[in-house]
Amino acid sequence: MNYKRMWESLKKTIDEEIDILSEERKKASTGFLADELETQYNEADYIAGEIEAIETRELLLQTKKKGETEK
Repeated sequence: MNYKRMWESLKKTIDEEIDILSEERKKASTGFLADELETQYNEADYIAGEIEAIETRELLLQTKKKGETEK
């Protein structure tokens, strides 16, 4: 299984979901639908943030490992 390709696909899907929800949220007036779209948007945005945090931690770990092997 190609985890890197799966990871990139997940990121792309989340980014697309954020774009779609952002547009739908703008079109929705008030009420339950607007609240539901806001919740979905916030969840997708949270997941995108977590993905970025994981990638940052992975880069830091790789940099640390690289530094240790060069010593």
